[in-house]
Amino acid sequence: MHSFPGKDDRETDGSQRPDSSRRYKAVVNYLNGDVLKGFLETTRDLDMSAALLLEPGRQEPVFSVREPGTDQSREVRLTDIKSLYLVKSFKGDSTKRDLHFYRNGPDVGSVWVEVRFTDREVVEGLVDNSIQHLTGKGFLLRPSDPGANNLAIYINKAAIASYRVLGVRATTH
Repeated sequence: MHSFPGKDDRETDGSQRPDSSRRYKAVVNYLNGDVLKGFLETTRDLDMSAALLLEPGRQEPVFSVREPGTDQSREVRLTDIKSLYLVKSFKGDSTKRDLHFYRNGPDVGSVWVEVRFTDREVVEGLVDNSIQHLTGKGFLLRPSDPGANNLAIYINKAAIASYRVLGVRATTH
């Protein structure tokens, strides 16, 4: 299980939440090019399979994003998006060039991949070497650049033009 440190209460969404909920900054990139920034809300800590894929009581892969400064949430279907970025900040840095290599990383039983989207965006990082990664309609990628704004990215397989394995990290015991 991989938890994300992206829960950041310094930037608030202005809403009243139950103590049992958790909020993560998210940027949603839709297949049609639209972008939604907001707070992904879940009732549990995020890990590589929770919240997005296995939220209790959900029949299809959907999640809720609360728009900053409002009490309004938008339901987002995973089948309608290209990707979902869990970020440190909504601002980001358009001048920063992401690091596109992975060295001296922890042994985590992951596959290091490059994903090229149909809109020509390229992302690189680690995916869990699991059956969900192979059979699901999407998967979560942990970017390989530790200095990047992105903590994790949900990738809809329908938005992928090419997928390339760059390396494998075996878990050591």
